[in-house]
Amino acid sequence: MLRRFLIGVILGGSALLVAPAWAVTYVFVPDASQLSYSTEPSGKVWLRNLNTFNSSVLGCCWNYSIDPTTPEGKNIWVLILMAMAQSQSINLGVPDNQAPGAVTYVWK
Repeated sequence: MLRRFLIGVILGGSALLVAPAWAVTYVFVPDASQLSYSTEPSGKVWLRNLNTFNSSVLGCCWNYSIDPTTPEGKNIWVLILMAMAQSQSINLGVPDNQAPGAVTYVWK
């Protein structure tokens, strides 16, 4: 009985730790080749002009990042590059409330 309780607390607690505590704004980009980006020597990618596709996100400067040194970042960056190469539409998830941060979602 105690063992089940401890397993439930451990699993339930780790689920709470993983859940993000912030909202996400979705940006629809009708032609991904229009995205402006820059890369750092470390490999990190920064996006700039997302406000041209959704006025509720930050515009100036390099506010939204992708870290291709992580498995998630690699997947996100590859999907963006594929959409850019084919001038296809793409959806991006970025932090809400006019806050800079990482691109967390991407889908076509």
